Amino acid sequence: MESHLISLAKEHITKTYSNLHALQTLFLEAQEELVNTRVDWPYIFQKLYIHACLHGHRETAKWLRDTFELKADPISKLAYRQTYAYANVLLKKKGQEPL
Repeated sequence: MESHLISLAKEHITKTYSNLHALQTLFLEAQEELVNTRVDWPYIFQKLYIHACLHGHRETAKWLRDTFELKADPISKLAYRQTYAYANVLLKKKGQEPL
């Protein structure tokens, strides 16, 4: 389940214009459909956050980070905190300001 959602979301991120609205809609629909299913949301957000930074899509990365900070439990936040430093390095390589 996670891999399918990640691949769909990566398509939205990889597009040259990084359709943030379509990505947000995809997540809202997925959360509604999968309300009774165990989904590893922190893993999904981490993969997509790195992907957005890798492609230099700062606004998408910022939305993913803000969403993760609002929805993730404290343990997940602690587990994925190194992701932020790595993502900032990727953004700098693309000529973007770090988050």
